[in-house]
Amino acid sequence: MDTLHEIARWAHVGVGALAFASLWTAGFSRKGGLLHRRAGATYVWTMVLVLATAAVLTLTTLSRGQWMGAVFLAYLLTITATALWMGRRALDFKGDALGYTRGLFLPVGVLNIIAALGAIGVGLVAQQPFIAGVSIVGLLIGFGAIGMWRKPPDHPRFWLKEHFGGMIGAGIATHVAFASIGLRQLFPEADTSVITIWPWLGPLIVGFSASALAEHRYIKHNAEFAQREAPR
Repeated sequence: MDTLHEIARWAHVGVGALAFASLWTAGFSRKGGLLHRRAGATYVWTMVLVLATAAVLTLTTLSRGQWMGAVFLAYLLTITATALWMGRRALDFKGDALGYTRGLFLPVGVLNIIAALGAIGVGLVAQQPFIAGVSIVGLLIGFGAIGMWRKPPDHPRFWLKEHFGGMIGAGIATHVAFASIGLRQLFPEADTSVITIWPWLGPLIVGFSASALAEHRYIKHNAEFAQREAPR
């Protein structure tokens, strides 16, 4: 099992680096352009592999008796997979908000709430208020999904907001993992707030800011972009 854990860990890191690069390529390329679409597709597929290796790591962690770590890893896996799924799904339901919020939408929302409650419980048991605090994100995702299931969005470009939000959300998770692993390797003796808290807070702050900027630029105040929109 230890060998499987190490294989999964290094595969997770290696594929994660590709995901990291393709995310930034898609982010800085012209939205809707060929490079943006190809880099975005690369990011989605590499993230699928990242999530698969993360699932293996969760199981091997549990097999070692580290149940609290496994629960928290399962929570991270759940919210990351949800963000990626929603971001990609939005492209398949342009102009169909009802279709977008049906299917697995409600079960996924409930799953995020369950995963978040488990992670919050781990944070409280381990007396780690920061872990419990960041786990609230799963509650926001879960109740947000249930809210959209009950009342689908009526904005004509809801899919664009959902696409940006989902991909940026998955990108936040990519950066959190990258920063956490990298900082711990480079600065093993660093202050706990540097190697644990800031790898979380930094991507969260940047991610939410990028999401707000994208919504402002492409959804609310860019009529020219709206005129160029066309389904694939």
